Amino acid sequence: MMHLVLGALGLARLAASQTPVTIQIPSSLPSNAQYSYGSLVGMSIEQDRFPDWAGTLGSPNPYTTSVLQNIVDRYGVPPPIRVGGDTEDRTHWSPDVQYTNNTYPAVTTTTPYPEADTVLVGTDFWSIAGNFPSGTEFTLGINLKAQANYEAVIEAQIITQVFQTLYDQGSGVTLRYLELGNEPDLYAGGWTIDYYNTLWNSLATSIQGALSYPPRMQILAFANPTPSNGFTAVSGALNAGLLNGTLRENVYTVSEHHYQGSFCQGASGAVADLMSKAYVRSNLSMFVPEIAAANEQGWRFELGETNSVSCHGAPGLSNAGGAAIWGTDYIFQAASLGIERLYFHNGIGYKYDFFDPYNGIDDGTPYTAPHVLPLYHALLIQSELISYPGPIYIVELTTDSEFAAAYGIYAADTSALLRVAIINSAPYYTYYTPGTRAEFTYTLSGLTSANVAGNGGSGSYFLRRLYVPGADATSGLTWAEQSFETADGTPSGTRVDESVTGETFSGVGTEVIVAYFAEG
Repeated sequence: MMHLVLGALGLARLAASQTPVTIQIPSSLPSNAQYSYGSLVGMSIEQDRFPDWAGTLGSPNPYTTSVLQNIVDRYGVPPPIRVGGDTEDRTHWSPDVQYTNNTYPAVTTTTPYPEADTVLVGTDFWSIAGNFPSGTEFTLGINLKAQANYEAVIEAQIITQVFQTLYDQGSGVTLRYLELGNEPDLYAGGWTIDYYNTLWNSLATSIQGALSYPPRMQILAFANPTPSNGFTAVSGALNAGLLNGTLRENVYTVSEHHYQGSFCQGASGAVADLMSKAYVRSNLSMFVPEIAAANEQGWRFELGETNSVSCHGAPGLSNAGGAAIWGTDYIFQAASLGIERLYFHNGIGYKYDFFDPYNGIDDGTPYTAPHVLPLYHALLIQSELISYPGPIYIVELTTDSEFAAAYGIYAADTSALLRVAIINSAPYYTYYTPGTRAEFTYTLSGLTSANVAGNGGSGSYFLRRLYVPGADATSGLTWAEQSFETADGTPSGTRVDESVTGETFSGVGTEVIVAYFAEG
């Protein structure tokens, strides 16, 4: 790919009115850095309309293929996919259906693209997973709420047979996990943790007994585990008897779900609050005990479904530029706490999507043809940030700013600093009370040849920027001055790398800057 190098552009932008921000670069790899290997961000897809994303047998959705290839080009493998959500527990297998046969409720102003009431699926519903790029790993949801073990076992058998066929065909896609039930702590009808454990153990045992090589499973997928509803997540579920007998042998991951708020009743918060540095941290710190409890059992802890606000996102918040700022900080703050993967939920017409692959959809952006949304840029940025031929470490770096968050990415094999990401959440609006955009001067204090990779220690490195027209803008974002808001999702324009010498460069509010000391 062509790219243009600009001379010390960061230095040329310095002005006396800029707010100074110091980012401390440690002299060595910090002891609290979190080990990371594999994809940090996955994509969760609402189950009822999975074929709209995947395409049909032999005919992949070309837009989905294109925008996921952008991630492959940067990281080497596509993002993992989870197919589930609320309609996971409304799905039933039918031998008379090829892909899906869905029934839907009436649309409302708040929910213009409602989830199906009933989803009937046939074998090819799972076969079209083979349309995704080679290297895609899938987590697939199975209906627990229906309490129909016989049907669920049939689905598990079909899924394993389908993925064996896809393997034999050389598709390169794999089955990572089965997920039994979506957000059972929200099931109506008096479900308790004891009842959930009994049914989960029963279904998992049935699947394990019916298959010679049963697939791995992830557990929980709780939405809001609290003592008040009896679902107290990792420790509570285990103490109540989850994973009896040999079931533990097939479990490697704990999944919980998390949204920053709700749009279910049509009200939402301000985008400036969503993307604020303090808000991101307060919304994730609650998971620290759960991470520790999972790790104590030898399991990974992941957010198996997450995004900005629930009920498909809020207009002017989830589909706006501020969501890209929030998403980038949220991803790396989670990683710095030990959350090993985050699956961002997507559905046709949802306002918090990475992209919409379907024609004629109104999600509050200027586009009705397939298109990316602002949050897609957070997926792009993380794919570049974590790109390295081996494990990495991620750590939050100390800053003296209430707006600027910073993260260091280190090579696990050399402990060298590869990249620094700076996420500035000082709000700037394009349409809503526009004013003067805040300017900042960043100093990477402590850069030496001993603690960075490439040429950074000698004073030479380069920057890439996420340009956001405003926190309220639903289009016009660019990454390294390339636009991904194109007909096929491939970048337009020439990539711009800004050459910098020394510790100091400048930036603005509502922006992400990545300093590269080494490419992926």
